[in-house]
Amino acid sequence: MGPNNTNTPPIPNAAAPKAPTVAPAPAIPVETPKESNKLILWFVLGLMVIAVLVGGTYLFLSKQQAVDLKQQTLKTQTPAPVVQENLENDLNNISIDDGSKDFAAVDQDLQQL
Repeated sequence: MGPNNTNTPPIPNAAAPKAPTVAPAPAIPVETPKESNKLILWFVLGLMVIAVLVGGTYLFLSKQQAVDLKQQTLKTQTPAPVVQENLENDLNNISIDDGSKDFAAVDQDLQQL
């Protein structure tokens, strides 16, 4: 065997470029599907609670306004009691003139036709 068959390790080539070192990427927390579903569930429940509160407030206030309007109409529609003597006095104080004066203008118009 000759001198060429030796088991010596190869010499690294000094002229070969070095591979750039890459810094590891920062760890990004990944939500599991269970965590994502819980977040969506809480969000939807929160929206539902807000909707119920707004709707309840609206109904309460509209009912209060209806009650107030009903009370106002009852107060204004209640007639004052009228005494019989007042009616008789008003009737006696009415002056009735001769009715023919009221129709004189109408009679003239009819005669011109």
